[in-house]
Amino acid sequence: MKLWKKYIAIICLTAAAAGCGDEDPTVEIDSVSAWGNEFYLREKVKVWMAVKTNDLPAARYTWTCQGGAFTQPQSLDENTWQAPREPGVYTVTCTVDVDGVKKTRSRQMNVLPIYYFDHFEKLPLSFAVGSGTSTVTQVIDATAKNGYLETRPNGSSTTRAWIQRAFADQELKVPFSTKATIAWTSNFPTGVINTGSAPNVVTTQNTMYYEWVLARDPDKQDNEYVDAVQFEWYPRGRSGGLPTDTGLPGGTQYNGVLRIRVRNIATGSVTFVSTYVNNTALAFNQNQLKTVALSIDASYRMFVHVAGTELINTGMLQTWRTASNGGAGSKDDMYVDTWRFAFASNTGSNVSVLRYDDPIAYHDGTVLK
Repeated sequence: MKLWKKYIAIICLTAAAAGCGDEDPTVEIDSVSAWGNEFYLREKVKVWMAVKTNDLPAARYTWTCQGGAFTQPQSLDENTWQAPREPGVYTVTCTVDVDGVKKTRSRQMNVLPIYYFDHFEKLPLSFAVGSGTSTVTQVIDATAKNGYLETRPNGSSTTRAWIQRAFADQELKVPFSTKATIAWTSNFPTGVINTGSAPNVVTTQNTMYYEWVLARDPDKQDNEYVDAVQFEWYPRGRSGGLPTDTGLPGGTQYNGVLRIRVRNIATGSVTFVSTYVNNTALAFNQNQLKTVALSIDASYRMFVHVAGTELINTGMLQTWRTASNGGAGSKDDMYVDTWRFAFASNTGSNVSVLRYDDPIAYHDGTVLK
């Protein structure tokens, strides 16, 4: 009997030395987390899973999704999920494996029928500094509990500065519409701005403008195409009076202009087609927040709304597309590359302070107001 006990003790000690007697690792998880609860189409969303385990270095993660796609390596405890192009509720799932012990959690992601929106509540900012802009700053409104952008266009050698959202989506095309809330909070000029030093002084009018930079259709059937859409206005009027549109009866003054910029690859020429407006909605007082919306619907009709008021409803783009390319008409689609908000640049103590908030975009034919 003593001999058998001796053999059993030896076997147990050997098994323990080989690790056979180790307990399974402990694995505890709460849920899959994400920044936000509602997301826009094609948005890139950070997702992560917090795990408690007694062997964290051994943890391996597998991410799966029902709709959309992941853009980072699978084995990490966080990932980036890109929402699909269609709205709906999608499931994101993560499984953690610690030496064979697996736990799984899922999260539902509510994707709205909106192409893009931002309340500037988190970093990094979705709008970046453009040429000639010295700063773009996130400001958190403690009362509203969200953020907005504050910009200061400080440049001694440039006449224009801007902030912009580059969509980096090769499939994004008209119909498209955008809206944002805009204000000037200090120092916006009433007259022209002179930039540079003699003899190279450049004069800039005191306008704001709102622009889509367009990419050429990958099929490239047309030599003549639209590479930008711009809406420009005088928020404080203009010293010496507003400009006049000689194409209107009596040379009517205008305080806003919607234009398309046409580029011809064959000739190298750049031309503009414009529609003018004079409306009191384009007058901005200091700290007066107003929405400005630009839309092109599926039929290529163009709309501008300011503070909910329709200022422009025009078929000029439809007319141009019919008559373009020597009368052959336009065969190419219009692809949206970048959304830009621009303003006159200044220097020193005269630098303007402007506010930009609640940008939103649709590409389903919605006309934003």
